[in-house]
Amino acid sequence: MPLLSVRGSARLAVPPDAARLLLGMSGKGPDNGAALTTVRASSERAVELLRAGGGVPLEPEARPALGFTRGQLTLRRPMRWDEQQGQEIAYGPVTAELLLEVVVRDWALLPVVTGLLAEVEGASLDGLTWQVDEDNSGWARARALAVAAARTRAEHYAAAVGAALDELEHLADAGLLGDPQHSRGAYDTEQAFAMSGRGVPDAGGLPHLEPVPQVLRAEVEARYRASP
Repeated sequence: MPLLSVRGSARLAVPPDAARLLLGMSGKGPDNGAALTTVRASSERAVELLRAGGGVPLEPEARPALGFTRGQLTLRRPMRWDEQQGQEIAYGPVTAELLLEVVVRDWALLPVVTGLLAEVEGASLDGLTWQVDEDNSGWARARALAVAAARTRAEHYAAAVGAALDELEHLADAGLLGDPQHSRGAYDTEQAFAMSGRGVPDAGGLPHLEPVPQVLRAEVEARYRASP
């Protein structure tokens, strides 16, 4: 009884579940202390505005409508080569930078972020990703479509050789039945749609945060038996 090995794929557009934003806070000063004071003031004001809008600190496994967490604080100062000393020396003001990660699940709260960017001095939108949760029902639909596509392809091959499709012998994520190096992965989101950079600026120069549909991609490999 011959075997038919096929691959089925599917793409499905779904609304995102969350927006993950990286807000940069920066401040300058003549020394480390002054720069730190500036950036901490900006950070505290940003957190104050997020809390006023209903934001809470992000916790593992929690999915608040508006959550935030503070990242690592860094200090940098420009360097130049000093011919007399024969080494690099620091010059100019010190820049302190802090990343604030914000996750929004209620689109009605997106204006809280744009309002923060408008009010807090030294704040900028450094990254924006639209996210689809792992338990989003769209994944199950995309995978079911991929399985159906694989069966349809197998039916076509069976008919082409004058055989009838029989039972399913094996079903796996793409790459598990063959060479995984030739597979993009069993399922993911199309990154061209998932990433949205800084957003589209409005007339005032602030990003216009509009949810971007995400394209889920599923791919499976299947083996069917065929009978004459």
